[in-house]
Amino acid sequence: MARHAPRHPIPTPVLIAQGEDDDLVLPEVTAAFVAEWRQAGQDTDFRTYAGRGRGSIVAPDSPLYSDLLPWTRDRFAGASRPPGCTAEAA
Repeated sequence: MARHAPRHPIPTPVLIAQGEDDDLVLPEVTAAFVAEWRQAGQDTDFRTYAGRGRGSIVAPDSPLYSDLLPWTRDRFAGASRPPGCTAEAA
């Protein structure tokens, strides 16, 4: 997985959202990817959503949207790092 780590962290936090019922990209694979990014110094907020799969995570009724829009507004407004968004030391 090291090939997926950013060579230079993106200068802004990244939000990664996944449905816990995703059967194409398993949540544990995404969690390992996020851990790798965090070790590389990337501020990453990883959120999972129960009862959501590959397509339903982006459905109009998805709980992701109630998180996504405020999260994005806060980043553009220069708000501090959101809860759960961490860059772990290597």
